[in-house]
Amino acid sequence: MDQEQRITINIAGKMHELNASSEEKEHLMRLAAEEVNKVFDSYNRYQIATREEKLALVALQQAMAKINFRERLEKYSKSEAALDQMLSTYLSTEEVKSR
Repeated sequence: MDQEQRITINIAGKMHELNASSEEKEHLMRLAAEEVNKVFDSYNRYQIATREEKLALVALQQAMAKINFRERLEKYSKSEAALDQMLSTYLSTEEVKSR
């Protein structure tokens, strides 16, 4: 797909026409819509009156997941940097010993 393609996605029972700039973007949009719809539908068992309230809860849940992922990624990045430093120190020490 070299140019933008117009696609239609169902989100919470409403059809939305969007532009996808690549097949990968289209795939991501469709996966995201499926995820939103799955979470949206999970709120049907509660006494939530409006579609907008359910969508607000979906947005909150997705934002929390994104923040949690970002925080975990940052923690793992710091751990990786610490391990890299320890390995460099160890290898430097071993190199000095072998001389």
